[in-house]
Amino acid sequence: MTNSNDQQTAIITGGSRGIGKAIALKLAEQGNNVIVNYQSNALEAEAVVKQVQAMGVKAKAVQADISERKSVDDLFNVAKAEFGGVDIVVNNAAVQIHKMINEHTAQDLDSIFDINAKGAFYVLQNAVQHLNEGGHIVALSSSLTTMMVPGYSAYNATKAAVEQYVRSAAKEVAQRGININAVAPGPVDTELLRNTETEQGLKFLAGLSGFQRLGTPQDIANIVGFFCSDDSRWVSGQVIRANGALI
Repeated sequence: MTNSNDQQTAIITGGSRGIGKAIALKLAEQGNNVIVNYQSNALEAEAVVKQVQAMGVKAKAVQADISERKSVDDLFNVAKAEFGGVDIVVNNAAVQIHKMINEHTAQDLDSIFDINAKGAFYVLQNAVQHLNEGGHIVALSSSLTTMMVPGYSAYNATKAAVEQYVRSAAKEVAQRGININAVAPGPVDTELLRNTETEQGLKFLAGLSGFQRLGTPQDIANIVGFFCSDDSRWVSGQVIRANGALI
């Protein structure tokens, strides 16, 4: 089954800025209609929509809090109503809390698990239910899951869960010609990173890479673009650590 307009439609959660924005533009460049999901940045999401539309494809900004199951259901229902179906789902939305284990509050744990782990599962459930045959699913993880970095225990646990979702779901969706993979970035030069790190911290992170630089949102978007194309058909259930030889 394909969409009525013969163009594929992609949903990108957290698509209003940073890596999510770069992914939205990459998938539009590849000829896909794009649903730009956002939680609170409506103006930024609409700006991405305009950039996507300028590439000659359709786009729509849709507000949804992925930590709420009904909100995710509504996101997919809008995509189907507006574009006739869904072919690509990229779960990028996440929050990061950097605290030592004994500093995490119950509220911290609820927040990070509700969005990063439960929210990712809700998105995956909807993708499995609604994706057209031959579709693609990509989930964003983190290279931190394989590193011993203090202060990221809860965050890493949620991203490890995402990687297990991908591995477990691969054979479940393969019978419908759908592939699913995870991309695990290292440090990426985004507004969020620059707002949370000092210049010294940024230099340190850049120095960890074999290429002596931070990743860019485009570096990650290019890999996601591959996983959302026919060239990736024989790759499924895999985690690609995109970190410039960091680990």
